[in-house]
Amino acid sequence: MSGSMRSTCVSQLGDERFIAYFRIRTSDIKLVLTRRMSRKEKMNICGKMVHELCNI
Repeated sequence: MSGSMRSTCVSQLGDERFIAYFRIRTSDIKLVLTRRMSRKEKMNICGKMVHELCNI
């Protein structure tokens, strides 16, 4: 999936719904993100969550 398609998908979900859903689905992933990780690793996890959101 291209970056532009991801962006479109997220914008279609609407910010509020996206944020609420992201919070629920990533409650344990947030713990991972707070650990020492490279920016690339964090972006990869965020990208996977966006991909999952697009498949609702």
